[in-house]
Amino acid sequence: MEKLIDDEHGATPEAKASHIDLVERPVATQQRAAIVLLTFLVLMWGCNWPINKTILTYVSPLWYACLRLGLGAFSLFLAQAFLRVHIKPAKPCRYSHRS
Repeated sequence: MEKLIDDEHGATPEAKASHIDLVERPVATQQRAAIVLLTFLVLMWGCNWPINKTILTYVSPLWYACLRLGLGAFSLFLAQAFLRVHIKPAKPCRYSHRS
């Protein structure tokens, strides 16, 4: 069975359909969304410092970094499973880089 190749990178139509498309929005809506996201980011960064300071009184910095990395990876896997987005590695290049 032959697959249809749509672009130069070898993406099939099914793979392209799984990506989230950006929707055209009015500029005012985009600016409002950007301000809300920026406000959320500032609040998260502001709350991050006292939380880190409190946690580091109980856990060593190395263990805290391991815990933070593990929780981040776990949350990304959950998000991927919830959104049903499958990440496939890119196909290897057909050209050899040998001299």
